[in-house]
Amino acid sequence: MNKTYRATKSQYSWPNMRREVGEHVKQCRSCQVNKTLTHKYKAPAEITTTAEHTFDKCYLDIVGSLPVTQGNNK
Repeated sequence: MNKTYRATKSQYSWPNMRREVGEHVKQCRSCQVNKTLTHKYKAPAEITTTAEHTFDKCYLDIVGSLPVTQGNNK
């Protein structure tokens, strides 16, 4: 709904526009079928023990296939 609203707002404006665009998107079969659902997954926080010696514990965060931004950053 937000993408449709922003695209419409860039060229048009009328009273109650956000509500009307939202109603249209809710009723549009094509919008609902093609909508991509993005459920964010958040891993539960865990309390861990403190390492007693150097390198007793080593953790690695792995994230891959990040898109390149307009500023050419990864």
